Amino acid sequence: MDAIVLGLGVNGLAVTRSLGCRDLKVAGIYHDSDDLGRYSRYLSAVEKLPDSFDAQQVFTACRALSTARDKAGHKPVLICTTDQFAEILAGHSELFAPYFLLTTPSKELYWRFLAKQATADICNEHNFSIPDTRYSKTAGELAALTKSLNYPVIIKPDLTFDKAFPGKNVVVNSHRELKDFIARYPELETRVVAQSIVPSGDGNIYVVTSFSDQSGKVRVIYSGKKIRQYLPDYGVTCFGVSEHQEKLKQTVSDFLEAIGYRGFATLEFAYDSATESFIFIELNIRTFYHNQLFKDAGLDINYLAYQLTTECATLPPCLSEQKDGVYWLDFTRDFGSFIRKRKSGKLSLLPWLKDISKARSFAYFDPGDLKPFIASVRKFIMISLSGLFQPKK
Repeated sequence: MDAIVLGLGVNGLAVTRSLGCRDLKVAGIYHDSDDLGRYSRYLSAVEKLPDSFDAQQVFTACRALSTARDKAGHKPVLICTTDQFAEILAGHSELFAPYFLLTTPSKELYWRFLAKQATADICNEHNFSIPDTRYSKTAGELAALTKSLNYPVIIKPDLTFDKAFPGKNVVVNSHRELKDFIARYPELETRVVAQSIVPSGDGNIYVVTSFSDQSGKVRVIYSGKKIRQYLPDYGVTCFGVSEHQEKLKQTVSDFLEAIGYRGFATLEFAYDSATESFIFIELNIRTFYHNQLFKDAGLDINYLAYQLTTECATLPPCLSEQKDGVYWLDFTRDFGSFIRKRKSGKLSLLPWLKDISKARSFAYFDPGDLKPFIASVRKFIMISLSGLFQPKK
């Protein structure tokens, strides 16, 4: 096996097609029944995990897909397409590295971007623009540290999966409300960050995706914009476009090389029109949801990453030339976004139809690999009939 794709949703399907169409032997692992990429003709083998799984189960599945079929000493490349798989590989690299080639960063860097306090520290150390962020490691100090923030501010858990935090995040409109939050949840005071709210939402979110080799050099880099997301304003991309941002690419490249980053990285930025600046939101340590667009815009990051990881080709120092104005569409999610925006008066039918008619890159449709697309049509019909697109009253 040449490569094993971990996760076979929209993201994993694009990776599978990217490598499979190059005549590489690709296997896939998934656990979600909605992962329609498992139907791709480019997959030589597929393993399904239970809904809840651990590192050992992922390792066992990977070995099952490679041991009996590969030559001695051959190491398949593992490519993560979900946060859960990426966290397992980055956190247990010592388990996988003897048998596989990894495309995730070191455990140390993984933790620095998983924890928001550590992310703020590393960004500030390298003068990388982020929202004004305050936190305290000592109880009783956060109220004083946040007094000078411009309100409203958003309170986020340091670790996204902190189950003690009430929801995904909390917005407070004044310093008094922030102090009330601390009083209500004193045990969380040292486990949160308070951040200035960055103007964002649909049309103002930009992405930069890259792959860095084992020496920490950025070897390929792409930039584009999320036009719509599902759910609107804060979900995953459902309609996006390639858009070259030279200065932003260079800023990201300089930052990743300064911290010695290796592997896949996608950084999201909010564009603040008032200051005409890009403000860093988050970094993903895996391939990105709409990575089919990168290939259709002329930068096949997945295949280039495979080449760089296996050292089977000599490539230029850094590839960044891309075709701009290529539109990507996930019809199912974008229809859901349209329904919600129409309900709120933000989008009507004709402008939406005009938008999606521009798409030349797609989440599921590929004339040479139709089964995932057919499965997506079935799924769309079922979702439509169930009324799941309609916002809750």
